Order: sequence, then C-alpha cells, then structure tokens
Amino acid sequence: MWLKPHQYLASTLVLAALPAWSASQVVTASEVVEQARAIALETAHSLDSISPTAFRISAASQERVATLRRGGVRAQRILKSAMTSPESSYVTRSASAYAVFLLRAARIDTVIAVLIGQMRRTAFANVRLAQSLILAIGEPAVPTLARNANDAMVLNLLGMMGPKARAAVPRLRGMLGTSNVDVAATLVAIGTSEAVRAARPVLLRALRGRDEPDKKTAVIALGQLGARASATAPQIRAVLGHGSPELQMFAAIALVDVGDTVGGAVALGKVLIDRGLGNRYPAIAKFGSLGPAGREALGDLVQALTDTSDKRFGERADVALALQRIAPGDHRVSEALRLAAREPDLRAALRSRGVDVP
Repeated sequence: MWLKPHQYLASTLVLAALPAWSASQVVTASEVVEQARAIALETAHSLDSISPTAFRISAASQERVATLRRGGVRAQRILKSAMTSPESSYVTRSASAYAVFLLRAARIDTVIAVLIGQMRRTAFANVRLAQSLILAIGEPAVPTLARNANDAMVLNLLGMMGPKARAAVPRLRGMLGTSNVDVAATLVAIGTSEAVRAARPVLLRALRGRDEPDKKTAVIALGQLGARASATAPQIRAVLGHGSPELQMFAAIALVDVGDTVGGAVALGKVLIDRGLGNRYPAIAKFGSLGPAGREALGDLVQALTDTSDKRFGERADVALALQRIAPGDHRVSEALRLAAREPDLRAALRSRGVDVP
C-alpha cells in the first residue's frame, strides 16, 4: 500500500534548474514566484532521500524565505494570487502555497486545500510535488488532512507522517468500522499505541477473510509492527499455502518481520522459485537483509541463481548478492556462482553488482 516516503519526484525536477539568487530583496512578481519555486523544488529534492519524519528545511531555503519575508505584504499578495490562479503552472501553484505557509500568510487549511487540489491531478509530477510539500509541512497539516481522509491519497500521506499524524487517530478510528483495512493500515503506520490497538482486530479479521487485496494489506501492516505483532505469527502463517504467489511472498516477509525468521525464510524461499511470481524483488531484498538468518532457504536461493531457463539476469545477480551475505564461505554458494558465471549475460550482471565471479 505504502509508497516509499522519500522517492517522489520525476527526474525533470532537478536542483540544477534552480536559479542562484543573491539579491537581498525580491522586486518583481516573477522574482517572488521564482523564489517560491526554488524553495519548493529544493524541499522536494530533500525528501527524495530522507524520511519525512527527519525533514528540516535547508539553510538555503531559509535564506530564500527571509528574502520573501523582506518583500512584505506585496510578496504575500503575489504568492496568494499565484497559488490559486488558473494561469499558474502546477509547480507555481504548489510552490506558492508552500511559501505562503512558511510566511504564515494564510490559514493552514487554505494552503492544504490548494496542495490537495494539486495532488488530485493526473500527472505524476504534479501529484508527487504536492505530496512532498504536504509532508514537509507535517503536523500542522494533519487536522485538514484528517477531514479529507476518505481520499486514498490523503490516507496514504497520513500513514507516511507516522507519529506526527497522531491527531488524526480519533477521526480514523471513527472511519475504521470492522473491515476498513486501508484505514487500519494507516493507523499501523502512524504507530501510536492507541492507533495500533484500534487497527489490530480489523487486520486479523482480514486475514480470515477471502479478499486477497485486503489480506495483502493486512500482512504488510502487521509486518510493519515487527515484534509488537509477534503474537500474530500463527494467523500470518495460516495465510501461507493459499492465494497468489504475491500474497504468499508478502505473508512470508511479514512472518520474518514479526519474529518467525526460520518459518518466514523457508516460506520465502519456496515463493522465490515459484515461476508464477512476477516481481520477486521484495523477496530478494528481504533475503539480502537477513544475512546468516536466511540459511534455511539456501537450497532455494541456489536453485533461483542457477536456473538457466530464467532470463531475469538482474534478479538472479541480486540473489547471488544475498547468497554471499547469507553463507559467504559455503561451498554450495561457490559452486553455484561458478555455474552461474558460465552464462555470459548473467556473468555481466554479477560483475555489475560487484559479485566476485570465480
């Protein structure tokens, strides 16, 4: 369900495109807007690489805010006009709204309404920029977001905020009912004890149900709880053996995450060699993080690496990396790498990842 909280902007939104301002005071409307755009794009760029919970506005953006502040009421009026004008581009609308927030020049619900409006547009870059700026605003945005929590994208944002969104918990509890798994997953992502306590029965109910998307959301959410959900391992284990390979993969990952490392690794190894599984990267990544705890699946990992009928060379090379972390001195791993290196395309993929090829 969740997007990675720091992977947001299309490659077109790059810092190299930002103007290098040195003037002590903005003069024209275009200068005001360009300052706002620079702040917004720099902020979004920062959120490409850090969690929203760790975000702090940069020193360069603070200087730009100070420049806008020196522009006084005139700069505020320009920004307020730009954030609502149909003539403004999506970057200008979102950036102006964010600058207005930083200047404390309008009500927070007005600012968030503009950003939500941009987030509901269809273009990827529009959506991601608006999302990034809402995440940068953080806790002050939560009351307005909570009032719009029936929107799936808003719900997703509340989850990305983690504990900063605790003020939304009463509203989300009111929406939860007995079967709203998406709201339950959001509560888990927020992570407070009250939120988790409310979400748990709904997630466990979903595991017993027949709806596969709900089951997938539920196992992922329980896995996010880690040791706090250790008591749910039997219910997660009951999902194994039923449903699509993708559901099996996420159930196995969740089992590892809540503490049943051996059972989860065994199940994950079986899923990894299931040719019905389309995207194996979550499974491979989990093995890569397990280290020696993944030894129970060594045979399946070796099979995945040496399956010459599988032309997904990048995935197989990543399996090799995981094997080297799980059992670096095991002769079975050395032999598997020797066999894998016979395939020229796979050998090239192994080398590109820094795998020592015999």
